[in-house]
Amino acid sequence: MSRQLLRWAVVVAAFLGSIAMAAPASAATYRYPPNTLSPQFRDGTCIYRIWYGNYGGTPFAKVRLYGGDCGELTVRVAGQRGDLVDWYTAPRGYSGGQDSCGSYFEKQATANGAPAFAVGMQAYFPATGHDYVFWHDSGRQTTPYRYC
Repeated sequence: MSRQLLRWAVVVAAFLGSIAMAAPASAATYRYPPNTLSPQFRDGTCIYRIWYGNYGGTPFAKVRLYGGDCGELTVRVAGQRGDLVDWYTAPRGYSGGQDSCGSYFEKQATANGAPAFAVGMQAYFPATGHDYVFWHDSGRQTTPYRYC
């Protein structure tokens, strides 16, 4: 493959990947710092906490569900490499645990590939149709439901 054709293929792949992985335009956007487990938030009757950051060079995002009608939650993490931000979606299924807020079910998205910086996350709640994006550097102030 010629160098010019190879460069063109890389540009097209990066462009198509950025379109497919862009954050939804209709999402409510909030500012929340990485590497910090949040207080509880509420969406409809669903009570949840968020947490995103890095394990070494690997971005992750978690949503912990404490009760209510949360539906089959979608969780994505935004990982930045240079000027490109890619989104990685959590697989189906949950793990469980307990923390200072009580028992929870948790869904986690983890980036793959080369090291990146976690710059945000998305949580979509199908029970209400609400979509939330949390960025490290932009968005509205969050309003906690409860601290624990």
